[in-house]
Amino acid sequence: MNIIKLIKTVDKSNTGIRLDIFLTKKLLQFSRSQIKNWIINNNIKINNIIINKPKKKFLQETKYTLILKFYKKEYYGNHKISH
Repeated sequence: MNIIKLIKTVDKSNTGIRLDIFLTKKLLQFSRSQIKNWIINNNIKINNIIINKPKKKFLQETKYTLILKFYKKEYYGNHKISH
């Protein structure tokens, strides 16, 4: 299993946006369906808390750490990963 750790900031323009939509905008290599599957299957952590509801909204500006776990080989940018 490979893990990718991303540190992102939710700015004022993205407050109120759903987690799955926000991640789709930030992780252009992956479909919204794939991102929703990661969320539902407990593969997304924000600030060490598992978030498993795609409809979760960011209610304020915040900096967060996003942890992605991968099992099947795939590419993230120039990096080969698994999910």
